[in-house]
Amino acid sequence: LEGRDVRVVYDSDVVTKAPVQQALARLVGFLESRGARVRVAYLPHEAEGKTGVDDWLVAGHTVAELEGLLEPLRSRARTAPPIQVEILDEELQTLRRPLALLDGRAYAALSLPCRVSREGGENGQAAPTREWRPFVLRDDGRLFGAGADEPLEALGFAVELPPLPRNARTLSPRAVKRYREGYRPEDVAGLVGRVAGVYDHFIDFGRSLGSQGEMCRLAACLSLATYFLPAWTVIGYLWFTGEKGAGKSQAGTVWALTSYLGRVVLSSGTFAALRDLAEAGAALVFDDAEVLADPRKADPNKRELALAGNRRGVQVPLKERQGDNWVLRWVDAFAPRAFTAIARPEDVLASRCIVIPLVRTADRGRANRDAVAERYWPANAQALVDDCWMLALWLLPEAEAVWAELDGEGEVLGRDLEPWRAALATARLLDRHGAPGLEGTVRAVMARYREERADYWADDHTGAVVRVLVEYVEEQVAAGGEPRPGADTLDTLDTADTSPGYVLSASAIAQRIQEVAAAEREEEQVGEWATPTRIGITLRNLRLRKERGADRKRTRGWRFTLADVRALATAYGVQTSLGEGATPTMGGPSTAHCTPSGEVSRVSAGAHDAPGDGRQGNPSGVVGE
Repeated sequence: LEGRDVRVVYDSDVVTKAPVQQALARLVGFLESRGARVRVAYLPHEAEGKTGVDDWLVAGHTVAELEGLLEPLRSRARTAPPIQVEILDEELQTLRRPLALLDGRAYAALSLPCRVSREGGENGQAAPTREWRPFVLRDDGRLFGAGADEPLEALGFAVELPPLPRNARTLSPRAVKRYREGYRPEDVAGLVGRVAGVYDHFIDFGRSLGSQGEMCRLAACLSLATYFLPAWTVIGYLWFTGEKGAGKSQAGTVWALTSYLGRVVLSSGTFAALRDLAEAGAALVFDDAEVLADPRKADPNKRELALAGNRRGVQVPLKERQGDNWVLRWVDAFAPRAFTAIARPEDVLASRCIVIPLVRTADRGRANRDAVAERYWPANAQALVDDCWMLALWLLPEAEAVWAELDGEGEVLGRDLEPWRAALATARLLDRHGAPGLEGTVRAVMARYREERADYWADDHTGAVVRVLVEYVEEQVAAGGEPRPGADTLDTLDTADTSPGYVLSASAIAQRIQEVAAAEREEEQVGEWATPTRIGITLRNLRLRKERGADRKRTRGWRFTLADVRALATAYGVQTSLGEGATPTMGGPSTAHCTPSGEVSRVSAGAHDAPGDGRQGNPSGVVGE
């Protein structure tokens, strides 16, 4: 090539495309390095698109005209037209989970097997291949993706999904076709019955929180609630507990196999795998969860990921290596969880859980069947999962409205409602679509659960104190008497206030808790925490007011009114007969003390020096603080 003239003709897109410009520059550089004299013919770029040299000559242009376009390589090709940038009012949305709710529309992101035909091969015939292609199915049955109703770009948002196992239980290709054709799982009662039937086939709920039928329907709601996760803001954990052989792992397995992307994982599972599953919103069952409950034995990262995530927006920060740098990544941990363990959860975790007790079954069929083997299922497993997916895709927008209705829930409040709210919302939604009585079943089991959970003496210290206050006021109300004006008001700034109310000492409350704890659980020292000092701290945290004696030095006890007790009972879920019409016995502020028999009694103000009251000169009438 030394000393030779070389003419290079490129298609006209060299004018607008940087990659083509770079390729041309490399070619010219190579030729010139061999001693050639290189000139480039830049074809005019038409508005309709790229112009090739063959197209240009066919259009009637001559070689002489082509020679006239020759020039040295441009140091900088003509730039593309300037771009326009507009700042949007809202951030760009991204579909990050296989089942999502965006702008009031439900979407299911899927990877489906396809036969792809391309032009080519021998004799110009198509050469079909089998590939997995991404698609997004909308709640109205419209499918987005290559060769579908619309391309993915028409969605208006990006699709970024975490990697899922190939055998993950997602919507099958056959179900996608049926949904596009207009099928909807309108037999909601039948679907609930099929899910409940799986539980009934494998799990014996005898001596649990309700009858076999009630527990199976509740469990069906708990499974179906996982599919509606995009509509919820909080979801309770499940904790299956019982002695060895009680069927805890079996129950967890059934819940996983009937739930959204359900998986049973062991504590030995890698953190990376758990992270990707949690980020997809998968329902995870942690078998033998005692290790996770113990911070001294568990991997702190896995423990944090396993125990966090009952509320939307909870994210776990991670440092990950990308090339030579470490970058911060946030993992969305909001996902359903279930645990199986012999021990019950510790107090804080228990407040986020629905604890389902199980005992060993005498039913041979349930004891010997294995839920992992689908041949034992009373219904086709994939068909059941397909209907659950389609039900959620169909009703997710409505589920969000049902969830908002429960903001006005009055039966249970706050932390006591949170573990049950998803099950209640699911039951109410399905009630309206042909599964009558489902919400009533969930509420009945919830009421019994709260009654059993009222083991305040051992597990909930603040609840134990509130229960003593409630029982004490109930005793006074039952004694009769007319309320005086202002009985439900208390000026907390006036320490000399003598308006009607009650005064109860911390030592009296402590003694009452210890007595009840000893009577209910004789084999354990469960009431040892109840000391006057700890009770006093609890009363102070409840914002009750200290009542002091006439010399304003000695504390007589803690002052509270009927309204205070009503509010505390509602807030802490303590069952009480103190309705709005309840009236306390009033004859002035009352003071409780412990009699020699250990009973809590009441003495009206002004009776401190009454003879024979057993206080032997104690002017306050109160034992301890």
